[in-house]
Amino acid sequence: MAEDLIPLDLTLDGDGRPRATMGTRVIKQSHGHDYDDTTFDKEGDDDDDDQNQDEEDDNGAEDDDEEEDNDLTHINCSLEFDQDGEPDDIPIISRHLIESRGKLLLVRHHRYCHPDLDAGPTWLTVQVDVFEADFNTHAWVPLTEGLGGGRALFLSMKFSKSVPAPCGEVEEDAIYFMDTGNVFNMKSGTSNPSKFCEYPGTTWLFPSELIL
Repeated sequence: MAEDLIPLDLTLDGDGRPRATMGTRVIKQSHGHDYDDTTFDKEGDDDDDDQNQDEEDDNGAEDDDEEEDNDLTHINCSLEFDQDGEPDDIPIISRHLIESRGKLLLVRHHRYCHPDLDAGPTWLTVQVDVFEADFNTHAWVPLTEGLGGGRALFLSMKFSKSVPAPCGEVEEDAIYFMDTGNVFNMKSGTSNPSKFCEYPGTTWLFPSELIL
């Protein structure tokens, strides 16, 4: 359920305190897991939730403990530990939601982190997948031909930004990962170090886009 999409309605109560109300799930899909359900049915969804809850209760704490050992999921990042991987390399999957030209995109970044206390961590991008939300079919649709032209993405765990491209040294259909210092080109499918992300913790300022 890491890539299911559920909207939240943010309001203020009578005392002026923020209040979040969970809406109806609009996308039910989990790429890269044991199942891939691209269909959406409101009544069936409710039945599935009840059935899944019963199955979880029957499985007991043993399965829960095993899952927690291999998948630490947060709002903006998932950490999945591969038992067969190298002992010094940590496999990480991060997911980013970003609006670009009125479309909601999901970027999934597979990478390895090699910790080094002296030189700092080394990052190796394994795979980058980009999806567009289709609210008619209630599914994430893969984007395989770039970002649709004229855009580039800057992504980190603290912010995400879609910008016009090409512009200066910002490349079209490129994804700049600020946390790892890498840039991924969607057209060539290659990842390289980015000079825009040389110093960790750098603050980036984006000028307002000119609307003609």
